[in-house]
Amino acid sequence: MIWRIVLILLFVLSSCRIMSAQSADSVQCKLELRNAVEDASLGEEVRSKFADDDGRVMKSVDFDLNGDGKPEQFIPNEFLCGNGGCPWLVYSPQMRCVIGKIMANEILIMQTRVNGYNVLKCSWSTAGQTEFTYFVFNGQMYIHR
Repeated sequence: MIWRIVLILLFVLSSCRIMSAQSADSVQCKLELRNAVEDASLGEEVRSKFADDDGRVMKSVDFDLNGDGKPEQFIPNEFLCGNGGCPWLVYSPQMRCVIGKIMANEILIMQTRVNGYNVLKCSWSTAGQTEFTYFVFNGQMYIHR
């Protein structure tokens, strides 16, 4: 009888861990190039962070990554987009600096946070296959994990 109770408790506890692990790593938002809208507020200090650019009006997608109520901006460089993805800058208007440089077709903003900022799961294509990588905030900028 006691071993049945122990087995039931183990099952319940392991189920809770699995459910919490799944919910903790759920996607909060999905960003793609088509979500970006023209943003004339982005200055030359942001444009200069791209390796190459054709001078067109930059676009951005806003998302609050740290829960402070003030969105950060995801800025694609459409000039350098290709089959594999686009170079993106993650810009913090509050800090007035780029806090990440990533290459992606789509950016999944995960529910999980590291150092107060959402984890980013990015996909890109290579040789016809989709690959994924994670970026985490190290206190100053997003780095590849």
